[in-house]
Amino acid sequence: MIYSIQAERYANAAAMVEAYAARRARLMGKAPETRKAPCLTLVSPPAVAKAAPTLINASGSPKRKRRNDADDHIWAYRVHLLQNHPHRTPTDHARMRCYEARVSFELLKSATRSHNLLPLRNQIAWELRQLGLSYPAIGRILNREHTAIIHNVRKIDAERGCPEALAWVERKLRQSQESLDRSKGRGAG
Repeated sequence: MIYSIQAERYANAAAMVEAYAARRARLMGKAPETRKAPCLTLVSPPAVAKAAPTLINASGSPKRKRRNDADDHIWAYRVHLLQNHPHRTPTDHARMRCYEARVSFELLKSATRSHNLLPLRNQIAWELRQLGLSYPAIGRILNREHTAIIHNVRKIDAERGCPEALAWVERKLRQSQESLDRSKGRGAG
């Protein structure tokens, strides 16, 4: 038995729905009637409309809502690859910490001194020092001078309560203040 199927053309959507209903009725019989449930119309008192709070930025235009990152799965996959790597290098460790913080490693290595990046950079330098790397080696990984790495590591040590690091930070603050006072005194004279 050979079936011949040909496409039907309809003038509009209503004609197509009508033809479909006729075909269904011919093949399956008449569709059972559906009983409509009684409909109750409730009238509620008019509600006082409250305006939704709109957040306004400095320029006076409304703020946009922050979207969730659409590429979270990519960051998670990169971290997964680095965590399961059999021989993780110190650079891989720094790269993994950047991925966990959703920051590119290239941005961390760049010359930027953004206040958002400083704590992460300090933490990574401290962690690499705990792994036994030298200050120059950490500096090569993070594209910094070894003296900047010493400063970063001591700042983290001071935050953790190391007495030698606390004394060092206090001495550095005092020296900075004395230098500032000398420069003000020189400019006034």
